[in-house]
Amino acid sequence: GAFHPALAGAARAIGLEPLTLVRFGGLLACVLAVAGAAYAGRRRTAIGVGAALLGFCLLETGYVLREAALPAAQRQTSFPGERTDWIDAAAPTGRSVLLVPNAYLPPNPWWDAEFWNKRVDRVLALDGATTYTPFPAEAAAVDFRTGALAVRRPTPLLAIASNETRFRLRGEFFLAGVAGIALVRVDVPYRADWATRGTMADGWSLPGTPILLRLFPTGREREGRELTITLSAAESGRRHRYRIFVQGRMRRSGSVPPGGFRSARIRVCVPARQALDVRLDVRGTAELPDDRRVGLHLDAVTSATGAC
Repeated sequence: GAFHPALAGAARAIGLEPLTLVRFGGLLACVLAVAGAAYAGRRRTAIGVGAALLGFCLLETGYVLREAALPAAQRQTSFPGERTDWIDAAAPTGRSVLLVPNAYLPPNPWWDAEFWNKRVDRVLALDGATTYTPFPAEAAAVDFRTGALAVRRPTPLLAIASNETRFRLRGEFFLAGVAGIALVRVDVPYRADWATRGTMADGWSLPGTPILLRLFPTGREREGRELTITLSAAESGRRHRYRIFVQGRMRRSGSVPPGGFRSARIRVCVPARQALDVRLDVRGTAELPDDRRVGLHLDAVTSATGAC
């Protein structure tokens, strides 16, 4: 991956796509090796191929070290003014921490959180999301029927985005936070208090696709909740309109101007043994700098106990 720009540059220089260069370059190298073995002998061909591979590996290593490794090692960390191992310092002794990266934050904070903290020894790829870390990650998803989140070795300590909008686990208690990442303690086994569907990995809704917020029951009795849902709009496009439905009944409506945000508050009653669905319908589209067509961005969801 780090060497790809060099391959792309070489391909453009001769008018080819990088994939074409790799495919036909590899095929040409095989043909030359077979021809060399037939006409120059296997020993000489092996020496020639080995020398070519050694030269290529030296070239590639030097390029990656110069263009990728050294800049990454020499850049300032994502935690200016804070100790780089702040998670280790805040986590209870002997406890493992599970990192749950979110595309709402750039890659560097997640990389630094894992690299500088020994307690962060596992990574969770929620709903197949990119983890931005070079180490193996466990894939998992919130069961939208029950709210359960199955992980092989659950730990009560999680490092998540401070404004995580994909889910919130029961018993969540804030321990520390730096650069948009929060260290929290949750109940084990994992069970969601609420979860969302209908947004991209970084929180943007798809045009014409509603955002679904599902509130899971506690199983004891009806529970009143006060929800605050914060939405924002891209700089481009026109004013977006939204409507919030609870079990099919409209409870709130409003609009968000380009580059602005709005917070909507509603009170709901979650049944004792049945999930409650809150649906956000969004009208209007905008185009992001990366050419994606989107609706509104789900900035935050907060849920507090209220009257029923």
